Amino acid sequence: MRQQPAPAIKPAAQTVPSNEPHPNRVPLNGSGIYQIVVRRGEECGVSARPHRFRHHFSHTWLARGGAEGDLMELNGWSSPQMLRRYGASARGARARRSYDLIMNDVL
Repeated sequence: MRQQPAPAIKPAAQTVPSNEPHPNRVPLNGSGIYQIVVRRGEECGVSARPHRFRHHFSHTWLARGGAEGDLMELNGWSSPQMLRRYGASARGARARRSYDLIMNDVL
């Protein structure tokens, strides 16, 4: 008995992206994004919270000499009050790093 050839695999239908949401889904909001990040962190065995990324970014930006005004723009802050709040969380580490850089040249 002769074997039938395997059926050809049809390429997936190409769809044109549209701005219309999928009928069974709603767009992600802040809560949905938060839940996804937390869930993925748990799957990896780490405690991941979206707000920590914002703190890490702000601390790293300032520690590497980034301009405060640029950080305000990138984070969408209109008031320097938020810059002081985020900057305060790592101010001590930046001060110690500056001290080491300055004092290592003197010694």
